[in-house]
Amino acid sequence: MRKTLLIALSTFSQIHSAQASWFADTPLQPVYQALVNHQPQLAWQELILAMSNNSIDSQYWLPAKQEILKQTSCGQELFNRDESLPAQISVTFIRRSGLSSQGFQIKLSAEGTTKDSKVELISPSSKILLHTSLAKKTEYQEVETEEMLNKPMAGIYTLNINQKPYLLLITIPNNKSWITYDSTTNTVHTLPQKSIDSCSQALSSWQWFDTTYAMLGSKIPIDAKIAPIPVSQYQKAKHLSASVSVYEYQQGIEVGYVQRISIPFSPITLERKN
Repeated sequence: MRKTLLIALSTFSQIHSAQASWFADTPLQPVYQALVNHQPQLAWQELILAMSNNSIDSQYWLPAKQEILKQTSCGQELFNRDESLPAQISVTFIRRSGLSSQGFQIKLSAEGTTKDSKVELISPSSKILLHTSLAKKTEYQEVETEEMLNKPMAGIYTLNINQKPYLLLITIPNNKSWITYDSTTNTVHTLPQKSIDSCSQALSSWQWFDTTYAMLGSKIPIDAKIAPIPVSQYQKAKHLSASVSVYEYQQGIEVGYVQRISIPFSPITLERKN
C-alpha cells in the first residue's frame, strides 16, 4: 500500500484538485487529495477525522501519515506556533528485550515546565495509560508506565495537557530487531533504520545505570554497525543497555520509538580491565 500511495502521489502531484477524485472512494480519499494538492495540514486533519470515524488498519493509514511528516519537516510544521505548551514534552514508546526485562513501556518526559500541569495519556481503546502532575521547574521530569507484555495498539492516542487534548497517531514499528547482542564476540549489531526524508536519522547509543536503574551520565553514541561493549567510567555502574531511537513530531509533541536491549556485563571484570 505504501509503495502504491507514493507512486500515486508522484504521478498525480501536478493534477488539479478537481481531478484528484480519481482516487478510490475510501475513507482516506480526502487525505490523498490534500496531499497531492500539497496541503499537509489539511491532510492531517482529514486523516484524524477518517480514523476517528472508521476502523482502518495501520498498513493503510501509516503511508499517508509518513507522507504528511515528510511534507511538514518531520511534523514540526503541524503545530500552530500561536499556541504554547507548558513544557518541552516527549512521549516515547519503548520496546525492551534482554534477560532482565522484556516487553513494552511508554515514557512521558518534560523539560522547562512553565507551570504546574496535569497530564494524561489515553490509548485508542480509551484506557488511561499515564496520569501524572508536572511541577513548575526547569529540570527534567519523567514518568513511565508499568511494563506491558503486548505491543501497544496502533491508532489515535490522546495526550491531555491541562484538559486540552493533543491527538497523536501511533503505530509501533514492526518487531524486526533494530539492535542485537552477540555473546560470542561480546558486541552489539545495529540494523540501519530508514528515516522519513525530513526526519533525523536513527540514533544508536549506550547508557549506564546504577543498582536502582538510575541513569549515570549522558548517553554515549554507538558509531559503528558492529560495536564492542564499552568499559564503564562509573564505579556505581551495574547495568548497561544499548538502544536505537527514531523521532518525529506531532502537535508540538516529540514522539519517539525506541528499541532497547540489556547487555550482560561484569562490573568486576570491567574494573580489572582499568
